[in-house]
Amino acid sequence: NMSIEQIGGILRAENLNMPSGNVEMGEMNYPLRVQGEFESSEQIKNIVLGNFQGKTVFLKDVANVNDSIRKMTIDAKMNGKPGIEMMVQKKSGANTVKIAREIKKELGKLQKTLPSDVKIMTIFDTSDFITHSINNLSETLLFAFIFVVLVVLFFLGRWRATLIIILTIPISLIVAFIYLGVSGNTINIISLSALSIAIGMVVDDAIVVLENITKHIERGSTPREASIYATNEVWLAVIATTLTIVAVFFPMTMVSGLAGIMFKQLGWIVTITIVTSALAAITLTPMLSSKMLILQSKRKKTGRFSHERLVVPWLNKLDNFYVKTLHWALHHRRTVVFGAIGIFIGSLVLAGYFVKAEFLPQSDEGQITAYVELPAGTRVDESVKIARLVEDYINREIPEKTLVSTTAGAYDEASFAALFTKSGSNIINFTIALTTVSERERSVFEIADNLRTFIGTFPEITKYNVTTSQGGMMGGSNTVDVEIFGYDLEQTTALANQVAEKVKKLNGARDVTISREKAKPELRILLDQEKMSQNGLNTATV
Repeated sequence: NMSIEQIGGILRAENLNMPSGNVEMGEMNYPLRVQGEFESSEQIKNIVLGNFQGKTVFLKDVANVNDSIRKMTIDAKMNGKPGIEMMVQKKSGANTVKIAREIKKELGKLQKTLPSDVKIMTIFDTSDFITHSINNLSETLLFAFIFVVLVVLFFLGRWRATLIIILTIPISLIVAFIYLGVSGNTINIISLSALSIAIGMVVDDAIVVLENITKHIERGSTPREASIYATNEVWLAVIATTLTIVAVFFPMTMVSGLAGIMFKQLGWIVTITIVTSALAAITLTPMLSSKMLILQSKRKKTGRFSHERLVVPWLNKLDNFYVKTLHWALHHRRTVVFGAIGIFIGSLVLAGYFVKAEFLPQSDEGQITAYVELPAGTRVDESVKIARLVEDYINREIPEKTLVSTTAGAYDEASFAALFTKSGSNIINFTIALTTVSERERSVFEIADNLRTFIGTFPEITKYNVTTSQGGMMGGSNTVDVEIFGYDLEQTTALANQVAEKVKKLNGARDVTISREKAKPELRILLDQEKMSQNGLNTATV
């Protein structure tokens, strides 16, 4: 004659795993732990409930204990097939690209041990954006180096002079990499961008010094004499030019906050690279010039395909044009000054009216995420029906897709994914991976707009949001957030709805959502105290 409450109390008392003091044995003091937590249904069956007529009564004698399948709370599909999602998060300070590379390596080994119909697919990988960006910037850096070589060769017309100039680039870059290593920084998007900016400026000082040395040699000086006297003539101008550039970039090293994270490294790298190039220009360039430069013979200068015949005439025309322009400017000083001021003011006006501004530009990363919310309290199976309809549209209208991941329902509250992804029985999440930009005609923004329009046609959907970034550089975050504070929940909610309705009418506004959740419907039960008393029950028992 045991009640359900009594049996439940016994189960709770037995399902424990807790420390239970200490015991001294010889020279050792051991902590004790009682291991009673259930690990299988067999343990639960053999729980002793008590004794009846001298016999031990087990739980299996009065109840059926079975392993059963938990009721479905979430439906996950990968390309239309049932799947399981796993999220891997790196530790703070760990290298994202390195961790992702090692994970893919281990997943490849694991795939070989699985049945042929079980596939491991990557839904999203934050290291892809970093890798692609670094590869693109590396290519830009290489092309910049090549173009600098060609431009210097075009204007100087000497291989030896070009080689002396170009040596400034690797020396400056090596010093920049030494700074990265000593400061604990890495080769990333910011550092490569800084090097791309600096690579065109590092040769400026060396060109000024070398050009002056070349003039002295052509006037009859020996390379050694020309290197000494020519450098003495321009070294002060070289230092002044360098300090001008440093004055622009060095203040970036003192910026704090988010801007500091983005621009501090850029400021240091450009400053260090430019200072190094200036030192190389007034030391290394004269030394190499004294050893490598020679006075070219007139015969070599005037050959059919020589620099003197192919390039110098065009440079002379450019010089003549500049002389005429300078002569006119010196004789029309007021016109030049007021014209420059007018152009400056006009530029500000045009920039203010016609040039749009944003914090960071969005990039086409080939990733779309969609968040769909149905009325609070909607069952999982109803959410799954809507998810299948949206999936059908994606499969039919987005041929550029390579993977479609859909989850409808609520994650386990104790799961890792629940910390990063909003979920519930009425919530659907989509992740769509697209082919590369070069393999498709439509941009990710066009595809997202079409998907957004389709999702908006469902009357059952109360809230939705479509973004086109996996978080590369915060491109997927909201453009504008409006915060409303107050003590009255009803008034603040009403005000939020008014603001949302007005914002939706603005040209260009989309995905307008309110963060406050709507109340979930519930059923309230009123108990009959008299009938409960007649049956030996109370409110807690019911």
